[in-house]
Amino acid sequence: MAAALRSLRRAQQVLLLPRINATSVRTQSGDSTPESCSAPEEPFNNTKYQNLQHFDYTPFTFVDLDVELAKYRLPQPSSGRPSPRH
Repeated sequence: MAAALRSLRRAQQVLLLPRINATSVRTQSGDSTPESCSAPEEPFNNTKYQNLQHFDYTPFTFVDLDVELAKYRLPQPSSGRPSPRH
């Protein structure tokens, strides 16, 4: 029991310790890390949608997938009694 409490306290300490971000660490001379000195990133371009599969959908896409996956479905359970609708 005592060992479990010690391991629990250790896990809490590890989880609650502040994390150091490697990109925010500076050297003693005040220079930033090489990652921050790299070339500037390209501006974000959101005019082109990157998920090309999004445009392959048709009105029948759901039905096509439903029919294709029907063979993996489990059979409908039966109570053994005749249905009141029949």
